[in-house]
Amino acid sequence: MLYANGARYKSGKQCIPGTRARVLDDIIGWAFSEEPDSHICLLLGPAGSGKSAIAHSIAGIFASLGRLGSSFCFVRGDNSCRLTLFFPTLARDLAHRDPKIKEALGHAIKDPSLRKTEDIMDQFNNFIVQTMHECSIVGHILLVIDALDECVGESRKQFLKLLAGLKLPDNFRVFITSRPDKDIRTAFSQVHI
Repeated sequence: MLYANGARYKSGKQCIPGTRARVLDDIIGWAFSEEPDSHICLLLGPAGSGKSAIAHSIAGIFASLGRLGSSFCFVRGDNSCRLTLFFPTLARDLAHRDPKIKEALGHAIKDPSLRKTEDIMDQFNNFIVQTMHECSIVGHILLVIDALDECVGESRKQFLKLLAGLKLPDNFRVFITSRPDKDIRTAFSQVHI
């Protein structure tokens, strides 16, 4: 099954200790809220504003708490962080945390054509939709997606629609950073974030 080894967060890219404390605290508070306004937190800003450092810091904090479900950092031009690896990476990371998801994913990939499919709709339906109903993870789980604007390719529009409509268990939160590209703002305009 496909997996993006190079797309995970990196501790060396975190905020300098003592900086961005208020922003980090706000994101942590949202992620642990029992009744958040939304399960998606979208941090938009121009290039160089520190979004990636915040994403890597949040991922590191949640990893140290045992609450990081997965992280995926898009890098334009880096084939190891391409869009077609997102859903398989997310599914494998969650399967690593939850034996019921692992079992459901194991059933899904018995079909050899699914193991290496790059069709994001097939990946989404088989690796996420059909496995997440088996989730038994207790406690808040955070998924971190950094540099969504660097996700490129002909499937980007479809991916943004899937991501904006993502239905995960109530204890899951999704933290996303991006430049304020028009298609990203449009995709998430109907989502309460």
